[in-house]
Amino acid sequence: MRARIHTYRPQILSYLLAMSGWAYSATATAQDPAAAHADATVFPLPTVDDASETEPSESLDPPPGYARDERGRLFQTSFDLRRRYHLGVYDMLRIYEDQTLRGNRHALMIEAGGQHEVFNPHTSRRHRHRFVQGRLLLAPFEIDALLYGYDFSRSIDEAPLWITTFIGEPRRFDVPIAVGGGGSVGRLHYRSTDLGDLMVLDLAEGHIGWEFYQGERIEDYVVLTTGVGVGVIHREGAGRIDVYGAPEVGLRAAWTLTDDGLTQLAMQGRMQWAWNAQTGEHWQMGSMQAAVEWSPLAINDQPITLFLAPELRYSQIPIAELQGVEVRGLLGLRLNLFVPPRQAELEARQ
Repeated sequence: MRARIHTYRPQILSYLLAMSGWAYSATATAQDPAAAHADATVFPLPTVDDASETEPSESLDPPPGYARDERGRLFQTSFDLRRRYHLGVYDMLRIYEDQTLRGNRHALMIEAGGQHEVFNPHTSRRHRHRFVQGRLLLAPFEIDALLYGYDFSRSIDEAPLWITTFIGEPRRFDVPIAVGGGGSVGRLHYRSTDLGDLMVLDLAEGHIGWEFYQGERIEDYVVLTTGVGVGVIHREGAGRIDVYGAPEVGLRAAWTLTDDGLTQLAMQGRMQWAWNAQTGEHWQMGSMQAAVEWSPLAINDQPITLFLAPELRYSQIPIAELQGVEVRGLLGLRLNLFVPPRQAELEARQ
């Protein structure tokens, strides 16, 4: 049987065909340089400016609520101050005080607190969460704190109440009242008095609210609340802890004045009447505050805000011999953390 002879003929033929093709292309290019220059397409290397023009414009558009500097770096320009955790330092000035509420004319106040608001367009409801909020005043020693608070609001297309007049042509006037509700747990007031330290702790509180004004997506609002709570009161040296029930009324309002969310107004107040069913004692305590907040700058996209707020406080607590009115003014700075772009602007741009 004849042995099979191994040959490299196929490989040699392929090499020859490849070399002939390369030689043909080189020869054709050398035959007519003018034609070759005319047919050739030149692709110049892009410069920095040309590269920015050739790239798709969508890749350079900043996300909603952000902008780019001259080097293309992103920075935040819109802030939702209704979703944040803030740390504040203020100078508190006592403008007026009764004798039983006396203290230093100037005092340092430290504040911290979180809030988170969410609007659901499907249910037309806004949910407002407040958590781990507290203020510490050093002279006299005073603490106001809240563990958790919740409110919800809803917008309605048709007013639930209207008034019809029959003087002249019959006319209908809508009364736009939207009803919401909420509650809180762990609301504390603690202060030093001449008779010893006083602690007033609202264990739980529930309320309903009537909103007389609502802005778009219920971001701006004015709401009047009425509710009832239960808590305990204790004064150092009294030797007992009393349980009380307390109806209360409140007022809260908020307005965002600019599209970027950097300027806002707020108002909050409440009046509480408490009584002890066992001893028959009763007392009252209330406060009212109006505030303006504005951000001139941000550090690493964390806005710094100027905070100014006049405040009125009233106390009539016989167990601690506190009775009178106090007028305060707060001025200071807030460092705001974890602040996303304003949701209204996000949705508008989308």
